[in-house]
Amino acid sequence: MDALDLLKTSDVELLHRADACLRQAGSALDTPPNYIDDAVRLRLFLEAHSYLSEILRRRAEKAAADDRTREHRRFLTELFVIGGLIVVEIVLSVLGFREGRQQEAILKQMNKNTQDTALQIQRAADATTASLEILLQDRADRAKKPNPALYVGNIPVDKATVRPTVPNGSTQSIACLDLLLKNEGDAPLSTSEIHALVAEGINIALSPVPPVPEYEEPSKPGTRTMSYAVPLTPVGKSLRIDCQIFVPKGHTPFKVAFTITAPQPQAVTPLGSLTVLPPKP
Repeated sequence: MDALDLLKTSDVELLHRADACLRQAGSALDTPPNYIDDAVRLRLFLEAHSYLSEILRRRAEKAAADDRTREHRRFLTELFVIGGLIVVEIVLSVLGFREGRQQEAILKQMNKNTQDTALQIQRAADATTASLEILLQDRADRAKKPNPALYVGNIPVDKATVRPTVPNGSTQSIACLDLLLKNEGDAPLSTSEIHALVAEGINIALSPVPPVPEYEEPSKPGTRTMSYAVPLTPVGKSLRIDCQIFVPKGHTPFKVAFTITAPQPQAVTPLGSLTVLPPKP
């Protein structure tokens, strides 16, 4: 058999031929030895060896091919697995990046909402504080009141005493003094009226304040009230009033009761009483 036929023959056929050669070589061993038989046996052994060598070569090539195929498959499998892992990691990274951006956007929005809420709360607190301050200031302003006080010079009117004198040839005595109306409160004293309550027969004149007519009867019998308009008196300011008291000759000592009526307070406020000691007859 030539080399081309050897390559084309199947493994099974080669195996059968090798087996036949070995059988013939084995049967030839039973004959007596001679030169020709030995050459035949050698040829049969070599032919069988060539068949078996071809079979072994083919199986070695097939095994090597199988190994290469398995290695290639293993390589492809590893490549697929690694590629799949890389793809999964990339996808997870992209998803994580997108999720991170979404979370960042959510956090920014939450921070913005928190800042807006804090700003609104601060504005509401400022508005409440301003309203409270206005209310407190208004309450403080309403709590402020004027406090009129009447002095004779620097002496409170309640502690002052005057002694009228009798001019030559006059039938009555006259007392001239300076009254000082002070606003000792913490609010201005609005335009008001000062009243002087005296006994019948006693006359009193105040200037430069103008007189105000009286339309009501005196609160006590045998008395008379004279009223004068007082202008607005700021806090801590004083109004100087010239006062003249005319007393009939021989009149007993008496008191002049001063009061003031103003819108604030809306009532008659006592200022005190001035003691008048006419000269003895």
